[in-house]
Amino acid sequence: MPARALIALLLLVIAGQTSPPATARVVVQYRASSEDDTSNTGKVTLPLKAGEIKRAVLWEADCHLTAATDGSAPPSGAEQVWGLQAELTRGRDNRPAVRLTSQHVAPNGAVREEAHVLALDDPHPLAMSELSARTDCRYDRIHVTIAAESVRVPPEPPAASSGSRSFR
Repeated sequence: MPARALIALLLLVIAGQTSPPATARVVVQYRASSEDDTSNTGKVTLPLKAGEIKRAVLWEADCHLTAATDGSAPPSGAEQVWGLQAELTRGRDNRPAVRLTSQHVAPNGAVREEAHVLALDDPHPLAMSELSARTDCRYDRIHVTIAAESVRVPPEPPAASSGSRSFR
């Protein structure tokens, strides 16, 4: 085996032993499908750190969509609910990713749970779509998109030097 190939293989093995990235974020955007009502849109962001699990909840109640990330629970009158749970991981290709578990409680009470692994900075976010729970709303469909993004940590500014200098 040529030396270059051996080094490349060794680097792949070493890379496979690394831990998930230290930080990322999950952006959840939601909107009701309506041409004349733009108030039914929103976005929540889940900042993630290694070893943390973050949660968000989105619900439809009285022809309005609402989301929360602070541990709030949907009201008892919510017609349908999406629960989201995210944590940092590695994808099948060993690249940084987010493990996302989604749970949808439909208007009839049926519960559907799905697990996804979202690659960071993938140009194709996860898209979910459901019918509205009601027929008297100004919209008939709800669209939810979920993307995992890298968080770029800005470089630290250089340390200020002590002492004064004079340039002439």
